[in-house]
Amino acid sequence: MNPNKWRGWVAILVIFVVSVLVRYPLLDRPLSYHHEWLTSTVLRHLEIWSQDGLKVHHFSPPCTYSDGANFFINNQGNELMSARGCFYYISYPPLAYLLAYAWMTVLHLKITVLNLQILNLLFHGLNLILIWLLGREILKRQPGANLDWALAGVVVYAFCPATLWFHGNVYMADMVVQTFFILTVWLALRDWDRPQFTGWMMLGASVFAMCYTEWLGVLVAGCLGVAYLVLRPRQWGVGVVVLGMASVVALGLMAWQYSLIAGWDAYLYALSAKFLYRSGATSHWDLHAWLKIGTFYGANYLPFLIGLAVAVMLLFRRLVWTFEAKLTLFLTLAPVILHHVLLFNFTSVHDFSTLKFCVPLSVVAVMLGAVSPRPRVFVAGLLGLAVLGMGQFWGINGRWEDPYGHIAKVIRAQPKNTVIAVQNRSYCVNPQLIYLAKRNVVTYRSKDQIRALMRLNQVNHARIISVDAQGKIAGPEVELTF
Repeated sequence: MNPNKWRGWVAILVIFVVSVLVRYPLLDRPLSYHHEWLTSTVLRHLEIWSQDGLKVHHFSPPCTYSDGANFFINNQGNELMSARGCFYYISYPPLAYLLAYAWMTVLHLKITVLNLQILNLLFHGLNLILIWLLGREILKRQPGANLDWALAGVVVYAFCPATLWFHGNVYMADMVVQTFFILTVWLALRDWDRPQFTGWMMLGASVFAMCYTEWLGVLVAGCLGVAYLVLRPRQWGVGVVVLGMASVVALGLMAWQYSLIAGWDAYLYALSAKFLYRSGATSHWDLHAWLKIGTFYGANYLPFLIGLAVAVMLLFRRLVWTFEAKLTLFLTLAPVILHHVLLFNFTSVHDFSTLKFCVPLSVVAVMLGAVSPRPRVFVAGLLGLAVLGMGQFWGINGRWEDPYGHIAKVIRAQPKNTVIAVQNRSYCVNPQLIYLAKRNVVTYRSKDQIRALMRLNQVNHARIISVDAQGKIAGPEVELTF
């Protein structure tokens, strides 16, 4: 192997290990805030699959525990209910959850927070390798460029506050799709001038996995299809067919799976309702929504946004705009912008929606490093940004509480054949509580509501637990019988 490549592999390993050590004290902490409800949601899918089996749920992600009076209770984020009262989470295609289940099952791991976070960290490490390969592919076409500058992108992707947190403590489809996103762009760029059958098959598999993981995959495939049509007018046919088939098969498989839950009409209604909510067409004119998105980018990227913006201003005239650089920027930036615009309400509510922006940001770092007239100054500046990124990461996530542990323990101790309700409408029954309690919990509204749930679950008992706005026990339990 080329000595320079060995140097690159060693550097990636060191960077990844440092990024893990920075996060180590926060791993396996009690599930708390900053979107750890996503991790809780996935763990619930895995536990229910483990109890019931995948086939029972058509390989779709269930949210209803089946070993008690948990049915017909719609906790947060569930859009589709089966005839027997089991709710499902269909906001995303299911591959990210299936991969996590395979990870636990094949390696005979317990379904725990830490084991899921380890998988998330491994995806982060794989992304660092792919960013390095993508950076090298760009620089190969740049005369006189030092391929080691691909490591600049690795540093950015390793130490942004967004990647440190969301590729560590928070597991969801939005994190997993990053791997297939980068892989797809790298494969397309690598084989652009010399497409072969093996390359097309690899590209098709990557696009299938990307579309079967998160909606971003459809946008990436669409942008790549446009690139084939515009930039390869005489040879676009195979590329468009491969992209089209991979996307259609992935989306068709997802739709067929989810239609088995409650039929096509119910699925299409739930899907359209979810899209209308996430698109938020009227929200585009909401200044507050735009300000929130700005704060998300600041919280997730501030040191690197400022540092690389300064570098762009200083080095813009030196930048080498090769075909490969422009194509990569288009394929990594255009889908991110489209995702933000088409799912604007989703973007303005969830700060993890900005995670995908780290890919084009890393590409820009590679391009800037390759033309820097003072390499040592650039490296020192980049490492300084990494230190600031780690500091910001700890400033945001370094403090946590255990707001769900006590009440979850109380609920978990209740008899299985009992409907559980919490009495306080200002208290949100979060996925963290559901996962820790191993029970589906309803917010109390009336005795008639609870009695209806008792009838549906065919049980004679219910417990109503009074809580304050922070979820602490605020009064004695009340028992209802029927």
